[in-house]
Amino acid sequence: MAESEDAFIPRYRGRLREGEEVERHFIVRHKSVATSRQGNLYLIVRLQDKDGEILGRLWERIEEIAPRFSLDDVVRIRGKAVRFQNEIQLLLSEIEPASPEAWRIEDLLPATQRDIEAMWRDLGHIVRRIGDFYLRRLLSLFLDDPAIVAAFKTSPATRQGAHARYGGLLEQTLSLARLVLFLREQYEGIHHELLLCGVILHGIARLRLFDGGNTFRSSNAEALLGPAVLEITAIEEKIREIPGFPEELALLLEHLLLSQPSGDPTKPSISPQTLEAEILCAIHALDTRIDGLHSFLETEMGERGGWTRKHPHLGRTYYRTSYPAEEHWSVARRSSPPSTSPESAPIGPLFDGKKR
Repeated sequence: MAESEDAFIPRYRGRLREGEEVERHFIVRHKSVATSRQGNLYLIVRLQDKDGEILGRLWERIEEIAPRFSLDDVVRIRGKAVRFQNEIQLLLSEIEPASPEAWRIEDLLPATQRDIEAMWRDLGHIVRRIGDFYLRRLLSLFLDDPAIVAAFKTSPATRQGAHARYGGLLEQTLSLARLVLFLREQYEGIHHELLLCGVILHGIARLRLFDGGNTFRSSNAEALLGPAVLEITAIEEKIREIPGFPEELALLLEHLLLSQPSGDPTKPSISPQTLEAEILCAIHALDTRIDGLHSFLETEMGERGGWTRKHPHLGRTYYRTSYPAEEHWSVARRSSPPSTSPESAPIGPLFDGKKR
Protein backbone atom coordinates (compact mmCIF):
# COMPACT_ATOMS: atom_id res chain seq x y z
CA MET A 1 0.00 0.00 0.00
CA ALA A 2 1.39 3.41 -0.93
CA GLU A 3 2.26 5.95 1.66
CA SER A 4 -0.36 8.68 1.65
CA GLU A 5 0.59 11.93 -0.03
CA ASP A 6 -0.29 13.77 3.18
CA ALA A 7 1.33 11.24 5.53
CA PHE A 8 3.24 12.79 8.39
CA ILE A 9 6.92 13.28 7.51
CA PRO A 10 9.23 15.00 10.01
CA ARG A 11 10.54 18.19 8.46
CA TYR A 12 13.94 17.77 6.84
CA ARG A 13 16.54 20.03 8.42
CA GLY A 14 19.27 19.54 5.81
CA ARG A 15 20.20 22.38 3.50
CA LEU A 16 18.75 21.46 0.14
CA ARG A 17 17.95 24.15 -2.41
CA GLU A 18 15.24 23.68 -5.00
CA GLY A 19 16.87 22.42 -8.20
CA GLU A 20 20.02 21.20 -6.45
CA GLU A 21 21.55 17.94 -7.70
CA VAL A 22 21.79 15.44 -4.84
CA GLU A 23 24.00 12.36 -4.42
CA ARG A 24 24.25 10.95 -0.90
CA HIS A 25 23.45 8.05 1.42
CA PHE A 26 20.19 7.49 3.30
CA ILE A 27 18.42 4.81 5.33
CA VAL A 28 15.20 3.60 3.69
CA ARG A 29 12.35 4.01 6.20
CA HIS A 30 9.41 3.42 3.84
CA LYS A 31 9.12 1.93 0.37
CA SER A 32 6.06 1.39 -1.81
CA VAL A 33 4.94 1.38 -5.43
CA ALA A 34 2.02 3.67 -6.28
CA THR A 35 0.01 4.55 -9.39
CA SER A 36 -0.36 8.11 -10.64
CA ARG A 37 -3.63 9.60 -11.88
CA GLN A 38 -2.38 8.94 -15.41
CA GLY A 39 -1.95 5.24 -14.59
CA ASN A 40 1.85 5.26 -14.41
CA LEU A 41 3.72 3.35 -11.71
CA TYR A 42 6.18 5.19 -9.51
CA LEU A 43 8.26 4.33 -6.46
CA ILE A 44 7.89 6.38 -3.30
CA VAL A 45 10.47 6.15 -0.51
CA ARG A 46 10.93 7.85 2.83
CA LEU A 47 14.62 8.43 3.43
CA GLN A 48 16.53 9.33 6.58
CA ASP A 49 19.93 10.77 7.35
CA LYS A 50 21.30 12.80 10.26
CA ASP A 51 19.25 15.82 9.18
CA GLY A 52 15.88 14.09 9.33
CA GLU A 53 13.54 12.41 6.85
CA ILE A 54 12.60 13.36 3.32
CA LEU A 55 10.30 11.89 0.66
CA GLY A 56 11.67 10.76 -2.68
CA ARG A 57 9.96 9.58 -5.87
CA LEU A 58 11.31 7.55 -8.77
CA TRP A 59 9.34 7.54 -12.02
CA GLU A 60 11.47 5.36 -14.29
CA ARG A 61 12.80 1.75 -14.27
CA ILE A 62 10.61 0.84 -11.31
CA GLU A 63 10.65 -2.92 -11.93
CA GLU A 64 14.45 -2.86 -12.24
CA ILE A 65 15.29 -0.67 -9.24
CA ALA A 66 12.62 -1.52 -6.63
CA PRO A 67 13.84 -5.10 -5.94
CA ARG A 68 17.41 -3.93 -5.27
CA PHE A 69 16.82 -2.77 -1.71
CA SER A 70 14.58 -3.32 1.31
CA LEU A 71 13.30 -1.38 4.30
CA ASP A 72 16.05 -0.20 6.67
CA ASP A 73 18.77 -0.73 4.07
CA VAL A 74 21.38 1.96 3.52
CA VAL A 75 21.23 3.18 -0.09
CA ARG A 76 23.01 5.67 -2.30
CA ILE A 77 20.65 7.91 -4.23
CA ARG A 78 21.00 10.36 -7.09
CA GLY A 79 18.40 12.93 -7.94
CA LYS A 80 17.26 16.53 -7.71
CA ALA A 81 15.64 18.56 -4.94
CA VAL A 82 12.16 19.73 -5.95
CA ARG A 83 9.39 21.56 -4.14
CA PHE A 84 6.03 19.80 -3.74
CA GLN A 85 3.19 21.07 -1.53
CA ASN A 86 5.61 23.63 -0.08
CA GLU A 87 8.06 20.94 1.08
CA ILE A 88 11.43 20.00 -0.40
CA GLN A 89 11.38 16.44 -1.76
CA LEU A 90 13.65 14.39 -4.02
CA LEU A 91 13.01 13.54 -7.66
CA LEU A 92 15.15 10.40 -7.93
CA SER A 93 17.01 9.00 -10.92
CA GLU A 94 18.92 6.19 -9.16
CA ILE A 95 18.72 4.14 -5.94
CA GLU A 96 21.21 1.39 -5.18
CA PRO A 97 22.43 -0.46 -2.09
CA ALA A 98 25.46 1.16 -0.48
CA SER A 99 28.58 -0.76 0.43
CA PRO A 100 29.31 -0.78 4.19
CA GLU A 101 32.60 1.07 3.64
CA ALA A 102 30.87 3.98 1.91
CA TRP A 103 28.96 5.39 4.88
CA ARG A 104 29.28 6.16 8.59
CA ILE A 105 26.53 5.72 11.13
CA GLU A 106 26.97 9.30 12.37
CA ASP A 107 26.07 10.59 8.88
CA LEU A 108 22.81 8.64 8.80
CA LEU A 109 21.45 9.21 12.30
CA PRO A 110 21.14 12.41 14.28
CA ALA A 111 23.78 12.54 17.00
CA THR A 112 23.32 13.06 20.70
CA GLN A 113 24.09 16.64 21.63
CA ARG A 114 25.71 15.51 24.85
CA ASP A 115 29.39 14.71 25.38
CA ILE A 116 29.78 10.94 24.90
CA GLU A 117 32.95 10.62 26.98
CA ALA A 118 31.41 12.66 29.80
CA MET A 119 28.32 10.41 29.76
CA TRP A 120 30.53 7.32 29.83
CA ARG A 121 32.46 8.65 32.83
CA ASP A 122 29.21 9.43 34.64
CA LEU A 123 27.89 5.93 33.95
CA GLY A 124 31.19 4.52 35.20
CA HIS A 125 30.80 6.47 38.44
CA ILE A 126 27.35 4.92 38.94
CA VAL A 127 28.52 1.39 38.10
CA ARG A 128 31.46 1.57 40.52
CA ARG A 129 29.02 2.18 43.36
CA ILE A 130 27.41 -1.25 42.88
CA GLY A 131 28.50 -3.23 45.92
CA ASP A 132 27.03 -6.66 45.15
CA PHE A 133 29.94 -8.95 44.23
CA TYR A 134 28.00 -11.02 41.69
CA LEU A 135 26.25 -8.15 39.92
CA ARG A 136 29.51 -6.24 39.66
CA ARG A 137 31.31 -9.30 38.31
CA LEU A 138 28.56 -9.91 35.75
CA LEU A 139 28.75 -6.33 34.50
CA SER A 140 32.54 -6.53 34.30
CA LEU A 141 32.36 -9.49 31.91
CA PHE A 142 30.64 -7.18 29.45
CA LEU A 143 32.02 -3.72 30.19
CA ASP A 144 35.67 -4.76 30.33
CA ASP A 145 35.38 -5.79 26.66
CA PRO A 146 36.72 -2.92 24.45
CA ALA A 147 34.51 -3.93 21.51
CA ILE A 148 31.36 -3.73 23.64
CA VAL A 149 32.44 -0.39 25.10
CA ALA A 150 33.07 1.10 21.65
CA ALA A 151 29.67 -0.06 20.38
CA PHE A 152 27.88 1.04 23.56
CA LYS A 153 29.19 4.60 23.18
CA THR A 154 28.00 5.09 19.61
CA SER A 155 24.99 2.85 18.96
CA PRO A 156 21.40 4.11 18.77
CA ALA A 157 18.99 2.77 21.37
CA THR A 158 16.45 1.82 18.69
CA ARG A 159 16.21 1.78 14.91
CA GLN A 160 13.44 4.37 15.01
CA GLY A 161 11.87 6.30 17.86
CA ALA A 162 13.27 7.45 21.19
CA HIS A 163 17.06 7.82 21.35
CA ALA A 164 17.38 6.61 17.74
CA ARG A 165 20.57 8.58 17.29
CA TYR A 166 24.33 8.22 17.36
CA GLY A 167 25.18 7.77 21.04
CA GLY A 168 21.52 7.23 21.90
CA LEU A 169 21.98 3.90 23.67
CA LEU A 170 24.45 5.37 26.15
CA GLU A 171 22.26 8.46 26.54
CA GLN A 172 19.19 6.37 27.38
CA THR A 173 21.07 4.00 29.70
CA LEU A 174 22.50 6.89 31.71
CA SER A 175 19.08 8.56 31.85
CA LEU A 176 17.47 5.38 33.24
CA ALA A 177 20.31 4.82 35.72
CA ARG A 178 19.87 8.35 37.07
CA LEU A 179 16.14 7.78 37.44
CA VAL A 180 16.88 4.62 39.45
CA LEU A 181 19.13 6.59 41.81
CA PHE A 182 16.47 9.29 42.19
CA LEU A 183 13.75 6.75 43.03
CA ARG A 184 16.04 5.05 45.54
CA GLU A 185 15.92 8.26 47.57
CA GLN A 186 12.13 8.54 47.31
CA TYR A 187 10.99 5.00 48.12
CA GLU A 188 12.14 2.37 50.59
CA GLY A 189 12.74 -1.28 49.79
CA ILE A 190 14.03 -0.88 46.24
CA HIS A 191 16.87 -3.20 45.24
CA HIS A 192 18.51 -0.39 43.31
CA GLU A 193 21.67 -2.36 42.45
CA LEU A 194 19.56 -5.02 40.75
CA LEU A 195 17.76 -2.26 38.86
CA LEU A 196 21.01 -0.59 37.80
CA CYS A 197 22.39 -3.90 36.59
CA GLY A 198 19.18 -4.56 34.63
CA VAL A 199 19.29 -1.13 33.00
CA ILE A 200 22.87 -1.61 31.81
CA LEU A 201 22.46 -5.23 30.70
CA HIS A 202 19.34 -4.35 28.73
CA GLY A 203 21.39 -1.72 26.91
CA ILE A 204 24.23 -4.16 26.22
CA ALA A 205 21.79 -6.76 24.89
CA ARG A 206 20.46 -4.28 22.34
CA LEU A 207 23.87 -4.27 20.67
CA ARG A 208 23.05 -7.75 19.33
CA LEU A 209 19.85 -6.68 17.59
CA PHE A 210 21.27 -5.14 14.42
CA ASP A 211 22.32 -7.01 11.31
CA GLY A 212 25.28 -4.74 10.57
CA GLY A 213 26.60 -4.51 7.03
CA ASN A 214 24.56 -2.14 4.90
CA THR A 215 21.28 -2.46 6.77
CA PHE A 216 19.51 -1.29 9.90
CA ARG A 217 17.13 -4.25 9.76
CA SER A 218 16.55 -6.60 12.66
CA SER A 219 19.03 -9.43 12.83
CA ASN A 220 17.77 -12.88 11.84
CA ALA A 221 18.11 -13.93 15.47
CA GLU A 222 15.87 -11.10 16.67
CA ALA A 223 13.29 -11.78 13.97
CA LEU A 224 13.13 -15.51 14.77
CA LEU A 225 13.61 -15.52 18.54
CA GLY A 226 12.70 -12.03 19.71
CA PRO A 227 14.87 -9.56 21.63
CA ALA A 228 13.95 -10.94 25.06
CA VAL A 229 15.33 -14.40 24.24
CA LEU A 230 18.57 -12.86 22.97
CA GLU A 231 18.93 -10.86 26.17
CA ILE A 232 18.47 -13.86 28.44
CA THR A 233 20.77 -16.03 26.33
CA ALA A 234 23.56 -13.47 26.57
CA ILE A 235 23.12 -13.04 30.33
CA GLU A 236 22.97 -16.78 31.04
CA GLU A 237 26.20 -17.34 29.10
CA LYS A 238 28.03 -14.90 31.37
CA ILE A 239 26.37 -16.11 34.59
CA ARG A 240 27.72 -19.60 33.92
CA GLU A 241 31.23 -18.10 34.00
CA ILE A 242 30.75 -16.89 37.59
CA PRO A 243 31.09 -19.70 40.17
CA GLY A 244 28.45 -19.61 42.88
CA PHE A 245 26.19 -17.02 41.25
CA PRO A 246 23.07 -17.11 43.46
CA GLU A 247 20.16 -18.86 41.78
CA GLU A 248 17.56 -16.44 43.14
CA LEU A 249 19.58 -13.41 42.06
CA ALA A 250 19.81 -14.86 38.54
CA LEU A 251 16.05 -15.48 38.57
CA LEU A 252 15.27 -11.92 39.69
CA LEU A 253 17.60 -10.46 37.08
CA GLU A 254 16.15 -12.56 34.27
CA HIS A 255 12.59 -11.65 35.28
CA LEU A 256 13.62 -8.00 35.33
CA LEU A 257 14.92 -8.23 31.76
CA LEU A 258 12.00 -10.28 30.44
CA SER A 259 9.52 -7.76 31.80
CA GLN A 260 11.50 -4.86 30.34
CA PRO A 261 9.73 -3.47 27.25
CA SER A 262 11.25 -4.15 23.86
CA GLY A 263 9.90 -2.07 21.00
CA ASP A 264 6.63 -0.94 22.55
CA PRO A 265 7.39 0.40 26.06
CA THR A 266 3.83 -0.38 27.16
CA LYS A 267 4.01 -4.09 26.20
CA PRO A 268 6.76 -6.05 27.97
CA SER A 269 7.43 -9.71 27.08
CA ILE A 270 5.88 -10.83 30.39
CA SER A 271 4.02 -8.96 33.09
CA PRO A 272 6.27 -7.44 35.77
CA GLN A 273 5.83 -9.27 39.09
CA THR A 274 8.47 -7.65 41.27
CA LEU A 275 8.77 -4.08 42.49
CA GLU A 276 11.97 -3.60 40.51
CA ALA A 277 10.45 -4.92 37.29
CA GLU A 278 7.47 -2.60 37.68
CA ILE A 279 9.77 0.37 38.27
CA LEU A 280 11.91 -0.42 35.24
CA CYS A 281 8.86 -0.62 32.97
CA ALA A 282 7.62 2.70 34.31
CA ILE A 283 10.86 4.66 33.95
CA HIS A 284 11.51 3.19 30.51
CA ALA A 285 8.06 4.30 29.34
CA LEU A 286 8.59 7.76 30.88
CA ASP A 287 12.00 8.22 29.26
CA THR A 288 10.73 7.00 25.89
CA ARG A 289 7.71 9.32 25.96
CA ILE A 290 9.69 12.41 26.99
CA ASP A 291 12.55 11.88 24.55
CA GLY A 292 10.21 11.16 21.66
CA LEU A 293 8.11 14.24 22.37
CA HIS A 294 11.18 16.43 22.79
CA SER A 295 12.54 15.28 19.42
CA PHE A 296 9.15 15.93 17.82
CA LEU A 297 9.04 19.48 19.19
CA GLU A 298 12.57 20.23 18.02
CA THR A 299 11.87 18.89 14.54
CA GLU A 300 8.60 20.77 14.25
CA MET A 301 9.50 24.08 15.83
CA GLY A 302 13.28 24.43 15.65
CA GLU A 303 14.08 27.48 17.75
CA ARG A 304 10.56 28.91 17.49
CA GLY A 305 7.57 28.61 19.75
CA GLY A 306 3.99 27.95 18.66
CA TRP A 307 1.79 25.03 17.68
CA THR A 308 2.99 21.83 16.02
CA ARG A 309 1.29 19.66 13.47
CA LYS A 310 -0.67 16.74 14.91
CA HIS A 311 1.66 14.19 16.47
CA PRO A 312 1.63 11.06 14.25
CA HIS A 313 1.29 8.61 17.15
CA LEU A 314 -0.27 10.58 20.00
CA GLY A 315 -2.91 12.16 17.77
CA ARG A 316 -2.79 15.71 19.10
CA THR A 317 -0.99 18.99 18.52
CA TYR A 318 1.43 20.49 21.04
CA TYR A 319 2.21 24.03 22.02
CA ARG A 320 5.84 24.96 22.56
CA THR A 321 6.23 28.08 24.62
CA SER A 322 9.23 30.35 24.56
CA TYR A 323 8.85 30.93 28.31
CA PRO A 324 10.98 30.09 30.18
CA ALA A 325 13.73 30.94 27.72
CA GLU A 326 14.74 27.87 25.72
CA GLU A 327 18.40 28.24 26.46
CA HIS A 328 17.71 27.64 30.16
CA TRP A 329 16.29 24.14 29.75
CA SER A 330 18.01 23.04 26.54
CA VAL A 331 21.50 23.64 27.90
CA ALA A 332 20.62 21.86 31.14
CA ARG A 333 19.29 18.85 29.27
CA ARG A 334 22.08 18.50 26.75
CA SER A 335 25.08 19.07 28.97
CA SER A 336 26.27 16.33 31.27
CA PRO A 337 26.98 17.80 34.71
CA PRO A 338 30.70 18.04 35.46
CA SER A 339 31.94 15.35 37.79
CA THR A 340 34.61 16.10 40.35
CA SER A 341 34.69 12.65 41.95
CA PRO A 342 37.89 10.62 41.44
CA GLU A 343 35.57 7.66 40.78
CA SER A 344 34.27 9.39 37.66
CA ALA A 345 36.89 7.72 35.48
CA PRO A 346 36.66 5.32 32.53
CA ILE A 347 34.64 2.28 33.56
CA GLY A 348 37.06 -0.60 33.13
CA PRO A 349 38.28 -2.66 34.75
CA LEU A 350 35.30 -3.06 37.05
CA PHE A 351 36.11 -6.21 38.92
CA ASP A 352 38.65 -6.27 41.74
CA GLY A 353 37.88 -9.82 42.89
CA LYS A 354 36.67 -8.71 46.31
CA LYS A 355 33.33 -9.51 47.86
CA ARG A 356 31.81 -6.56 49.69
